[in-house]
Amino acid sequence: MRFAKILSVAFVLLAVSVSFGWAAAYPSKPIEFVVHTSPGGGSDIFTRMVAEMIKQDNLCSQPITVVNKPGGGAASALNYIAERNDPHFVHFYAMASHLSAFMKAKIQGEFEDYVPVAMFMDESNVFAINVEAPYKDLKGLIAYAKKNPKKITAGFGSIGGTGHLLAYMLAKKAGVEFNYLAHKSGGEAVIGLLAGRIQLVPENPSEMLQHVKAGKLKIIGDPSEKRHPDMPDVPTLKELGYDVVFGSARGVVAFKPPEEVRVYWAGVFKKVFDNEKFQNFMKENMMTPNYKTGPELVRFFNDKYKLVRPIAEEMGLVKK
Repeated sequence: MRFAKILSVAFVLLAVSVSFGWAAAYPSKPIEFVVHTSPGGGSDIFTRMVAEMIKQDNLCSQPITVVNKPGGGAASALNYIAERNDPHFVHFYAMASHLSAFMKAKIQGEFEDYVPVAMFMDESNVFAINVEAPYKDLKGLIAYAKKNPKKITAGFGSIGGTGHLLAYMLAKKAGVEFNYLAHKSGGEAVIGLLAGRIQLVPENPSEMLQHVKAGKLKIIGDPSEKRHPDMPDVPTLKELGYDVVFGSARGVVAFKPPEEVRVYWAGVFKKVFDNEKFQNFMKENMMTPNYKTGPELVRFFNDKYKLVRPIAEEMGLVKK
């Protein structure tokens, strides 16, 4: 009988060690970096850059795969990591898409279950047009839109994302009506702008800079507080008389991660952030370095949620 009890206890301890062994040995299997857009968009480019730097510098003992899960803004990506409930699956977020997903879609778990692990930078979307358009700047586009209601279609990466919010806020402040067209990524919206299918794109500079340099697209407005030092000729929306100041941020969330896992990734991502190559990547893509983690990042998330929710409600995006 005593032997049976000892054997029973041993099996219990074995079960516990198997259940929690991954935490002590994390990471114990391949990692998935999950992106909420299709390949080619700003989120995808950013995530693959981080994954490549981790590989090059041997910062993780396990291989990393970037997995694209577009759909429902960030809803598909968030539900994907929640269904697995495993910290070997993490989501690379764009702030507005992440926040609005909880307002307009059915997301497994609660907002607080998706723990912000790290934030790398602040990022402004910018407004761009095709150089062959009949208007040459933002004032001209607004004048055209007033004379031609709903003839301007604004394209962006996802419903409720930063691009969508910005297009809506600009139209409201300018007193015009736009059509709104979501794509699988900001990169696809830029392709639509190049092809003439849409007339305005408020998306990440990284998705359009090559086309701007090639003389095919023109950046006509920046919703930042002040002009970007790398775009001194691009006016802010406030300068042009439209009181729209709104930016996004990029980073990583995990679903209910143990604290040691959060700390692990915070350390890995800080090494990526500090790398000169990554600093140059941010500069080249007009991103503002701003590394955050821990309680400071949680407060940042909560403050952004309070800012975005009333706008999303006004747009009819908040589920009842």
